[in-house]
Amino acid sequence: MPPTKAILSGAITNCASRSAITNNVVNIAFGWTKATGASFDQQYLDYSVYDNGFAPKTFTGIDVGVSVSNYSSGGFAQGVKYYWRINSHVTGGDWLISDVGTFNTPLCVVPSTIGEQ
Repeated sequence: MPPTKAILSGAITNCASRSAITNNVVNIAFGWTKATGASFDQQYLDYSVYDNGFAPKTFTGIDVGVSVSNYSSGGFAQGVKYYWRINSHVTGGDWLISDVGTFNTPLCVVPSTIGEQ
């Protein structure tokens, strides 16, 4: 049986305050079912704001390691649509690329101080 690509299960977004002075940032918790049916030596999470098939130099790739099926990261822009995928490399073979998922980051607001002038 040939190996199977990773299956995305979702990206959960939430706002996280940096400070009362700067805008909030968005944290993302990614989840997926790992690729199966072979030995894998690399696994990358790629994300982009461009719907261009992950053209070179238009996305960020993070080496998340082969043992994980979730990853959390912060610092995402607010109010933006992102595209993401998982790439799994078969040891001595090809890359298995998941289907592409999307998520929209929320608009976050810094809470105002009561009585602030």
